[in-house]
Amino acid sequence: MNKIELSEKELLEAIERSGYLLESQTVKHLVSKGYFVESNVSILDPHTNKSREIDLVAEFYEYDEKVARCKVAAKTHFIFEIKNNLYPIVLLTQMEYSPNNPIWEGLREITTIPQGLEYDSYSGYYEKLLEEKDSMFTQYCSFQNKKGNNQELMAIHPDNLHSGFSKILQYCDESVERWDRDKNSETYYDEYFRHFLYIPILLVRDDLYELNINKNNLTNLKKVDISRLVFNYHRNSVPMISIIYVMTQNGLDSFLQKFRDIEKEITNKMLQITGHNKL
Repeated sequence: MNKIELSEKELLEAIERSGYLLESQTVKHLVSKGYFVESNVSILDPHTNKSREIDLVAEFYEYDEKVARCKVAAKTHFIFEIKNNLYPIVLLTQMEYSPNNPIWEGLREITTIPQGLEYDSYSGYYEKLLEEKDSMFTQYCSFQNKKGNNQELMAIHPDNLHSGFSKILQYCDESVERWDRDKNSETYYDEYFRHFLYIPILLVRDDLYELNINKNNLTNLKKVDISRLVFNYHRNSVPMISIIYVMTQNGLDSFLQKFRDIEKEITNKMLQITGHNKL
């Protein structure tokens, strides 16, 4: 077999078309911002019993002696699926309120509350994220050229996106379930006051849109850097709902800062509950 000779340019172009380069760039960027990052975390696929990889798991770390001494922690864990999208991604079908749509179950969080303390977790992440005025969407699509006709574009429901969503949601669910199992054990005791959130994220390079329909039934596409997808699925035959944040590379920094601010607010509230002053 003859060896295939490829130039460095061809190799780099192939890497750039894949998601590998965007993933590497994101790791470097997060580390520069003070985040602990784990790459290619493995989970076990319950259907195939084979390992699957989560692209990135990240959390911000900044040591604060007062917070550590008070044994308080509010922290967001970011679970990334990263796609170098060749075609735009569109979120569509705005979520409308329905009593049958339990959107309040759409966040994955855990709390550990020491004995003697009272804490309303709803006023933490839930209040700040679920009461946002920005729209949430219940459907998504991308595009490809129709077979045999390179001029005709088709809107599709990509399998690789659905598979990616399933992975990051499984990671979030299993993380919360591990905490719940520990808390329900007969020997459980924990003196730490925690409020953790696990956020699933689809990060794409660019070209993210929201489709809106006005009162005259006219449609328009709005280019955005951050949006939210309400994703329904089943886990162990139980219907589940989750909010997935979808964003471009340009939207990442403002998103991270928003959660840093939320973490600080929650931390201050937890400190007050323990009888200590704010940061």
